Amino acid sequence: MNNTPEFTISSSGLTTRIALLSLLWYRPMHGYEIRQVMELRQMHRWANIQYGSIYRGLQQLAREGWIDEAGEERAGNRPPRTIYQINDVGRAELKNLLLQAWAQPTLYADPIDMAMTQMMLLSPDEIRVALEQRLQAFDALSAHIDHMEAQLHAQLIDRPEGIVALSADLFEHRRSALRAEHQWTQHILQRLGEGAYHLSEQEIAMIREYRANFHPPSLSHPDPDCES
Repeated sequence: MNNTPEFTISSSGLTTRIALLSLLWYRPMHGYEIRQVMELRQMHRWANIQYGSIYRGLQQLAREGWIDEAGEERAGNRPPRTIYQINDVGRAELKNLLLQAWAQPTLYADPIDMAMTQMMLLSPDEIRVALEQRLQAFDALSAHIDHMEAQLHAQLIDRPEGIVALSADLFEHRRSALRAEHQWTQHILQRLGEGAYHLSEQEIAMIREYRANFHPPSLSHPDPDCES
């Protein structure tokens, strides 16, 4: 049996489920109220939750039997809002999701990985300028995280020390990721300057021809039983 952890490409679906179930664990709410709480906590900035997914997520959790409808709320002439509450199944599943999040590393899908495979479509100078812009963006993100943490800590006065420590380490998780990306970007910039990725015109032509003429086996070798 292979016990090596598998890195998976994470989607925002898992995070959204944890957020919805966690909020409903505290008290029943309708979708708009959940959105207001998420906006207050600025979850769109650090949890990759799209507000449009809240209502779809609630409906899906209800279909799966993790939450129940607990009534409706009507405000003026607006359509009634369905109030949801978590049930015993949902509480058990939330625990499983939280343990999965703690235990399983996640490999994020980063567009720069795809961009690296297509380096030949840009000049080294274009890539160099882009990488320098990337480094500047990391510096700006780091400053933004510092600002957000300062704002939050100002609100945590007289809060339990455990909550303050948890908040600090949550921000440190983001900082450590930014530091790693910043270091890697500097590495790529140095390698680019050293000419590590240089390709001759002949090599570029060969790669282009290969990619243009590559077909999966199912396409290059059609089923002989299929009609032409």
